[in-house]
Amino acid sequence: MLNIYIKNENKLFLQQNNEVHYYEFEDLEILLEEIVEEYQMQKENKEVVLTLDFEEFEMFVKEDKNKFVIKEIHNIAMIGLKKDKIKKYVRTFATSKFIIKEIRMDLISVYSALSNKEGNLDQEYMCIGMDKSYLTSFSQGEINEIKQIDIGKKTDMFDEYDFADIRVINETKSDIELIFLGGEGDKYYNFFQSKKTINIQFTKKQVMRYLVIYLGVLFCYVLSVSTLVNTNEIKEQNAQLRDSLKEQEQKYMKNRKSKAPKDYIVELEKLQSLDEKLKRKEHYSFIKFLIDNNAYGIDYTSIIYEKGKWKIKGEFTKYDSFQKFEQKIEERYRKVEFMGIQEDDKKSSFEYFVEE
Repeated sequence: MLNIYIKNENKLFLQQNNEVHYYEFEDLEILLEEIVEEYQMQKENKEVVLTLDFEEFEMFVKEDKNKFVIKEIHNIAMIGLKKDKIKKYVRTFATSKFIIKEIRMDLISVYSALSNKEGNLDQEYMCIGMDKSYLTSFSQGEINEIKQIDIGKKTDMFDEYDFADIRVINETKSDIELIFLGGEGDKYYNFFQSKKTINIQFTKKQVMRYLVIYLGVLFCYVLSVSTLVNTNEIKEQNAQLRDSLKEQEQKYMKNRKSKAPKDYIVELEKLQSLDEKLKRKEHYSFIKFLIDNNAYGIDYTSIIYEKGKWKIKGEFTKYDSFQKFEQKIEERYRKVEFMGIQEDDKKSSFEYFVEE
């Protein structure tokens, strides 16, 4: 497994066979392709532990927590990495057939390495960033303070700052080796943990057969309904019922009667029945969308509808085909949650949550 550390958005350190190699880049995707060629790596399934600069993280997350993957650090801080940022790195690395297995934070990797090497000794170290730095203190193997220091390589005061006896973590060879060493620590500090759902697994043939059966039943249902009831008439009745209900509610509030009008419940039941008939068409539409996009080389292994959400798992062999499918599903549906990509020797698998 490869260890890669990205520092300051344009520097990359690669650890391979206990050797550390340094690169600078403007386009990460191009650099990864060059690394594959330089080291003549296999074309697929290159597993990576990715360590990111602490400035990529939110140190004290208080709001919009659902947008982050969060780790609580010894009741001191709620450190978060945005899910969109994780998704961006997964996609970028996937273009060169790298599979991200773990995402770690350099500041925490330093703590893991020092606590393993020097045990219960009291320690202080400062991770230096471009705009800010963080001073971390720990004793008895646990972090007891993380403090932001408003100095960095871009600030005027950096060269004049007195670090005293504080251990400074910058970009020296020993610092980078320490960060890679700490990346082998506690799995709790992995910010890339793909969610796993427990569901019934089907073969590809079974999934396609059930899709065809389900689609056929829905088609027959819609066809039978459309022959009995005109859709425009349903919409007109629906609108009339809503107006009627609204009028009766206003009368009820005006007169403050304790009993609803006689026709209120009857009309409400009619309205709900009509709404249910219209809602069922959304299931037909989504299943048809999946079948249409099977042409992109996507094979579905699991499709589950639960509590207003579709859970889709599938497989693909060509990443370009998956990108086309991904573009289609994100254009068609607004609430789409990408859960990650897993790969083995022959194929890649993906998982999505889609809310209609």
